[in-house]
Amino acid sequence: MAGGRVKISNRSALWILLGVFGSFIAAPNSTIIKAVTESIDSLTMTVARYAVIFVVCLPFIVRAWSKLSRPKNWLRTILSGVFLGVSTIAFALSIEAGQASYTSIILLLSPVFLVVLSVLLLGERLSRQIVLGVSVALLGALAVTVAPFLFGASTAVNTESVIWAVISLLSYPFGLILLRKVNEAGVSMAASIGANALVIIAVAALAAWLMQGGVAIEQLAQASPTDWVAMLYSALVVYLLSRIITVKTFEKVGSAVESGIMYMEGLLSVAMPMVLLGENLTPEIIAGGLMIFGGMMVAENGHRQLLKQTRKRRRLHHLHHRG
Repeated sequence: MAGGRVKISNRSALWILLGVFGSFIAAPNSTIIKAVTESIDSLTMTVARYAVIFVVCLPFIVRAWSKLSRPKNWLRTILSGVFLGVSTIAFALSIEAGQASYTSIILLLSPVFLVVLSVLLLGERLSRQIVLGVSVALLGALAVTVAPFLFGASTAVNTESVIWAVISLLSYPFGLILLRKVNEAGVSMAASIGANALVIIAVAALAAWLMQGGVAIEQLAQASPTDWVAMLYSALVVYLLSRIITVKTFEKVGSAVESGIMYMEGLLSVAMPMVLLGENLTPEIIAGGLMIFGGMMVAENGHRQLLKQTRKRRRLHHLHHRG
């Protein structure tokens, strides 16, 4: 540390820049899904997108099979696929039922849950500042989800959209942490995401069978070139390239920095449907979104302080033993 500023290594700076790039290319996803689900149901779209990912990643799966087929890695791959599959399906269903911008506001809470789960599952400590930040963010989420029904001010908000958004919110961090563990066990990201995609296809196909009698292949056959370009972008750029960047950035720079990057993606995801699709948000939803964002910033800062304290204690412990 010099002049009161924290030095960031060139390698860390490159990973942060890569993470920011990943957030920019992923941000249009909610807008894309909203546009495509006007002609293709969300479950059929999910099956099609992940089928593309699986085919592209199949050579990497074959190459990494010896590591991927180990019981612990295979179990984590299946579980991460289930969690991410549920999150992906619920995300699309929420957008299909309501507004893309509203769903994106609820999902602004994802970084908070990522930090909290990292504390619980990866052994990091919890501070009062993190608790305060999470509490403020949760109050904001309550404002976003409950206030529109109390005041009857938002025609775009409905119970189904809220339920699906919350399910997506709770599922995603578990899937991301499990996927990171598979990658840390030596399985390449392309292989783990490809195997993950196969599980997600199974989850989406089962959901389609239960909810609508099966995957609507005829919709895919009748899809316009624009819809196919949008689905390919969502599959290859958002769910493959961006997810690889997200997991690797999470692994290299930690949950606190990754959460900050996710904030940027979340805000862009809220803004794009409003600009491109003409969606409107009521004052209570905007106020709740600001509370979520403010709470996340407080929680992230608290998490950063804990990381600094932990590193300092480790250095002192190391120096003590050397002395």
